[in-house]
Amino acid sequence: MTSRYTRYRQDRLSRAPRNAIVTVGTFTLFELDFRNCVRSSTSLIRRLFTDFIDSSRYTDISHPNSTMKATHCILIALSLCAVASSTTGCKYAVESYTTTDAMIVTEAAFIAQVSAECEDSPSNLYAEVEGRLLVAANAGPNKYQVSWLDDFKKARRGDYQVKFYDEAGYGQLRKLLRDGESTSSVTPVHSAYVRYPGAYKGAWVNSEFLAAIVSMVVLYFAYTFKSKIVS
Repeated sequence: MTSRYTRYRQDRLSRAPRNAIVTVGTFTLFELDFRNCVRSSTSLIRRLFTDFIDSSRYTDISHPNSTMKATHCILIALSLCAVASSTTGCKYAVESYTTTDAMIVTEAAFIAQVSAECEDSPSNLYAEVEGRLLVAANAGPNKYQVSWLDDFKKARRGDYQVKFYDEAGYGQLRKLLRDGESTSSVTPVHSAYVRYPGAYKGAWVNSEFLAAIVSMVVLYFAYTFKSKIVS
């Protein structure tokens, strides 16, 4: 059954005219040049393409409706390929830094350094940290930096989740936040955690106060010892 179906499908494709358009419902693909691109996107697209091969039919490209469908199909195929490459083509690595010395500064600084490894790195990256939207600064080739400040009294100890978005995801995120809707439907290109161990506010006892106490104790023992000698 499988071999007969394969031969039938190959025979149908081999007899398709050069200017043919293969149509599946509302999805249309211009010729078969996008086949490899669509298959490489996701398993969902692969299933869609398989269904399209099973129920394919040929129409003349000169027909106005066919021309419109061809335009739609090209846009759909390019969009699917763009989504696939932007989702699976990049690898992100994040290094984080925090300031913890509350004796020198009054605010805790959080820095997330992002490195992207991909052929076509995003021109801009954006981040979301606990409802706060941030723009990543360009820190070099394929490198971005996200930073924010928190008062030491408000900064909590623990992990801060940082979600990174490209231009499209950031636009969707802003719209949902503006409308007061849930942002769970927007998938970040990468997410990482910045760990904050807490702030160092110095010793429990002030050094000047401790020195004064020690001096008083020394003077007390010296006076007591002198009194014993005189008596």
